[in-house]
Amino acid sequence: MRKTILTLFLATCLTPLSAQTESTLPTSSLSSEWRSEELRNTVRLGYGIGVLTSKVIDFNKTYSHASILPLTVDYEHVWDSGMGFGINASQGYLKATGNNEFYVGASFVAAYTFSRGWRLSASTGLGLAVNDFGVGGSKSGLGSLSTAYISYKLLRHWGVALGARASTSSYRRPKDWEGRYGATHYDMSVGVTYGW
Repeated sequence: MRKTILTLFLATCLTPLSAQTESTLPTSSLSSEWRSEELRNTVRLGYGIGVLTSKVIDFNKTYSHASILPLTVDYEHVWDSGMGFGINASQGYLKATGNNEFYVGASFVAAYTFSRGWRLSASTGLGLAVNDFGVGGSKSGLGSLSTAYISYKLLRHWGVALGARASTSSYRRPKDWEGRYGATHYDMSVGVTYGW
């Protein structure tokens, strides 16, 4: 009899406590709704490999179709409509010459978040391109950048991304150079994302 009364007493006391504990747990502990949460701000850090499809000069030697290693940093802010703006920065290291091309610019962004943590984004923009090629007077110019990324949330704020980038720059033409002088390259990169 005493065991029955004690069992009923404990059950009565512990049931409300259990319900209260469950109700106070964060949503992320009870479901994966955070995977479909649209984060308005995203920072992405990436590294990859690409190919230079244009010709550039380094100390009177011409290079074309050289491999390039891009290091990229992107910030994106997206409104409820899925449209927004971005700030993009990159460093492209040309393996053949040991030189670099830098880019900093602003972009127009379109993004969409799916229900299971996947996010598609694309951007296009203009900015400042700078290089350290061995050509005097052709160190800075106009650059353009287009990107397309797919990312996946691993945690509420952290994820991984895979993307493609197309970059074009135009500089002052060296003496006796015919046509546009600049770098055009296409890259693939992987990276991490942080959103809030």
